[in-house]
Amino acid sequence: MNKSILGLAATVLLTMAVKTGFAAEVVYVPATPHAAASANVIARANRALRDYVVACSAGDDEAIARIVTSDAVVEYVLEEPGTYLGVEAAALSADCSSNAKQAGAGASVSNLWIFPTSDSNTVFVKYTTSPGDPEHLALLEMRGDRIFKMRNFSPAPAPSHMASAVTRASGSQRANTTTRRSPVHPNDLNNP
Repeated sequence: MNKSILGLAATVLLTMAVKTGFAAEVVYVPATPHAAASANVIARANRALRDYVVACSAGDDEAIARIVTSDAVVEYVLEEPGTYLGVEAAALSADCSSNAKQAGAGASVSNLWIFPTSDSNTVFVKYTTSPGDPEHLALLEMRGDRIFKMRNFSPAPAPSHMASAVTRASGSQRANTTTRRSPVHPNDLNNP
């Protein structure tokens, strides 16, 4: 009896907006027992995603390096089903610079929803970064408090340049990825 009341209370609290360490910033979580059990990864993903967006918009390379793992990958799903553009940790600064121009300086996360998965280190996130900005949907994998992998399901921004390794791969053929070491032009995104 006490266990079910405690579970209900936790679910109600998670359904309501969970305040973060940021002034007036809210994260929404579905009201499920699984969400209550995933409070740890939800809190870690909330902090890391917010910090990542702010660091990207400011072009803060040191902060980006603290927020993501050294082997992190940010992926953008392409139009062809099962393919994505992967940006490795070494190139995230250039990728963030391209994205910051779209989101605007001083961008921050708003309307953040976090959906836990059966993996204790993985969540889906849905958010916006500025007024008029389309919603972002991503799968976020955490390693401790740092982002290990982010797969963006929203349309990929057109990066104007990428100085480091950029990979284009099929999700089912990861072993056959190719690495581009030259700049990526927006038109390249549509021509495999």
